[in-house]
Amino acid sequence: MYTSRAASVGTYAVPPENTPRKTLGKDEFLMLLITQMRNLDIGEGSSNQEFVAQMAQFTLLEEVQNLSYSVQELMCRQLIAEAGSFVGKDIEAWIPGYDMPVKGHVDSVEVIGGLPYLVVGDMRINMAYVTKIS
Repeated sequence: MYTSRAASVGTYAVPPENTPRKTLGKDEFLMLLITQMRNLDIGEGSSNQEFVAQMAQFTLLEEVQNLSYSVQELMCRQLIAEAGSFVGKDIEAWIPGYDMPVKGHVDSVEVIGGLPYLVVGDMRINMAYVTKIS
């Protein structure tokens, strides 16, 4: 009998708050920028230019993060649309831990943890394991 591993999809261990990170995020960068603004000497021209350059970097960082999120969203939607094309077809899938391929008719698609799974009988099959479509 197949035991679904889908329940663990999308479950992530959250690091404790006191665990140091190796990179600066947007919030840390913003805090540094605010601290620098508080200590900015308006009479010093080079300091103003550095500030403007850092503001531009912060804006660029934010836009790149937004673009990354949009691309991830687009990829997820594309996978769901692709999974929908399997409905009504017979598939063969080699699932890790099984000695033989699983064969069956795709009845529907379920999205679990943001990833589409093909429903074949009482099984949920990741599209990555599909080796044959007929």
